[in-house]
Amino acid sequence: MHILSSLFKEQHFHVEVGGPTSFPNLDSVMRSWNYLAFWLFMISLILTYTTGALRIFKG
Repeated sequence: MHILSSLFKEQHFHVEVGGPTSFPNLDSVMRSWNYLAFWLFMISLILTYTTGALRIFKG
């Protein structure tokens, strides 16, 4: 999870060079991307665990 957030921060800094006027809007976009990435990560993790558990139960 930490790696993901650091990657997003790096991207953020690269895009931020555009100018201070677009900064707040860009910040909100980045925040929503971080949120989306977090939920996708959680869902994939849960799916992985459930499919693994199902395989164990089926034997």
